[in-house]
Amino acid sequence: MSQVFRVERTKNYTVMANYHLKDKRLSLKAKGLLSVMLSLPDDWNPNRLKADEYVRETFIHLGGKPNLLHPYSFTLNECEYLRKWFSEGEKLVLNLSDIPEEQVSFTIGDSCAQITNGMKPEVLTKEMLMKKIAECGNSVEAFLEASLGKFAYIEVQLWYRQD
Repeated sequence: MSQVFRVERTKNYTVMANYHLKDKRLSLKAKGLLSVMLSLPDDWNPNRLKADEYVRETFIHLGGKPNLLHPYSFTLNECEYLRKWFSEGEKLVLNLSDIPEEQVSFTIGDSCAQITNGMKPEVLTKEMLMKKIAECGNSVEAFLEASLGKFAYIEVQLWYRQD
């Protein structure tokens, strides 16, 4: 016998049209991603913009010279959490030595999630990051283990595009 669960429809509840779920042109992955995006809070995109602005302004204060208003975001090293989330995403490897120091910043953890939760992410320059890694015996793995705590990864913000 099946049970019916009643939920209070005030939080952790999403109502959406099901047109996209019935669209045979869309893959299951596309339907799922669209459903997740439709379930995001109305202020999700403004939070991303707010996070970009905070990180950019802090980076400028630290001596950075970003060429973009909004960065390309990556992670430092691979992240198992994100690999599970984006199971079929493409992998791109960039060498930090190839990126101008004044065009790259780092935050410990997801900057948008922190801003959304009322926190201010710690913004690091490349020099600050390398110093912290040196303090961990020049081991990126040791630095990540010592630094991450409740965060899953180090976010990398690339503030330029090579045309």
